[in-house]
Amino acid sequence: MELDSTKGILHIATGDYEIVKDLVSLFNEVYKESIVYKDSKDIDGVMFSYIDVSMLSIDKIFLFGSMFGSKIRELRDDKNIDW
Repeated sequence: MELDSTKGILHIATGDYEIVKDLVSLFNEVYKESIVYKDSKDIDGVMFSYIDVSMLSIDKIFLFGSMFGSKIRELRDDKNIDW
């Protein structure tokens, strides 16, 4: 993950953008936030998702990253992804 702090956009390397979209929805619901899924791009074979986190504190951005990492670990453990 990389934060473009000038624009408030979080860049997330992911193998499946649907995972990020689902986590954005879950995060907004659970924490009553309004982060926005912006776009996905395939850059040299790596899928990147972009979300607008400009309204979040750094603590909430860290929390989102932690949720993402936990979800990826869960999917790997269940053998739903292999990346």
